[in-house]
Amino acid sequence: MTTEPTSDATTDGPPTVDTTKTTTAPAVTTPNPPARSVRTGTVIWGLVLTICGVGMVAAATGRHFDLGLAVIVVVGAAGLALLIGSLVSAGRRR
Repeated sequence: MTTEPTSDATTDGPPTVDTTKTTTAPAVTTPNPPARSVRTGTVIWGLVLTICGVGMVAAATGRHFDLGLAVIVVVGAAGLALLIGSLVSAGRRR
């Protein structure tokens, strides 16, 4: 809300502000953004972190596994899932 100053000719002081003359700015509406779907990369990295957590719990409970092989399998599976996810996403856009 803005006010417009008006001057009173009968006084020698600074102009006074008349509060009865007010204007309002028009309301601005923004369109709602389209709903975004879940990103494949976010899901894959969430799964990688979950697998790492499960591996840590398994190691803490005394389970033994080849850590190098486990890392190779997890990274390979994540890469394959990212590749497949991008192909599926590209197929949906066409």
